[in-house]
Amino acid sequence: AIEKAMEKELLPLRKCFYHPNVVRMYSCFVDSFPLLNEAHEYYPMAIPTRLSPDSFGRNKTLFIVMRRYDLTLNQYIQLNKPNIHERLLLFSQLLEALLYLNNHSIVHRDLKSDNLLICNETGELVLADFGCALYYPPDLKV
Repeated sequence: AIEKAMEKELLPLRKCFYHPNVVRMYSCFVDSFPLLNEAHEYYPMAIPTRLSPDSFGRNKTLFIVMRRYDLTLNQYIQLNKPNIHERLLLFSQLLEALLYLNNHSIVHRDLKSDNLLICNETGELVLADFGCALYYPPDLKV
């Protein structure tokens, strides 16, 4: 049952075959929700009910296997202080990712610096976290 519910979250990523500025999903799986050390403090309502009866979290969650990136966009800017040329390169990569998604009928719906990942060595930017994304039929106007 949980696998079927997760299919909605996976559909947008499966529609993205490959683009250098969109995170690539190598694999995915559903498993038990891990109880992380600071979970009760930072996200108590997301903890599974088997671990905290007052919460609303699921006992299973979706894990996506992808390349590991060094930094989020915010971290990259804080560490590297990019000049205007480098900022324009990052911005153009973001626009390329958004154009690709639009051309494949995908709306990301959670665009923020934490979902923009950077390879510190190459300056490559990728758009990640498609948990809120929607695939819409190409004939539907949005």
